[in-house]
Amino acid sequence: MATSHKKKRTRAYEYSKNITVTALSIAFFSFVGYLYLIGITTMLISEREKLVTDIRTLSSGVAELEIKYFETSSSLDVESAYLLGYSEIDVVHYTYQSTVPSVALSQYE
Repeated sequence: MATSHKKKRTRAYEYSKNITVTALSIAFFSFVGYLYLIGITTMLISEREKLVTDIRTLSSGVAELEIKYFETSSSLDVESAYLLGYSEIDVVHYTYQSTVPSVALSQYE
């Protein structure tokens, strides 16, 4: 009778031990996952800040080019083009390519 009481206590102890190991494992892996996600989030935030800076730099470059384009386009007219050597074309010639019939060869011939 004393041995059956020890077996019951041993089973309860093993069951409690398994639950404790499982709970500690879950807590450990949750903590490691949390640290990983915090690290990834920090890295993505710094990358986003760098991209925002790049976007601002490119936007200001585009704005400068737009200003230059509008200044240049407002200074052009037909008379300036003639002075630069451009002239109007009387006859327009278009290029085209005639279609050449293709020949398909059979590998069995």
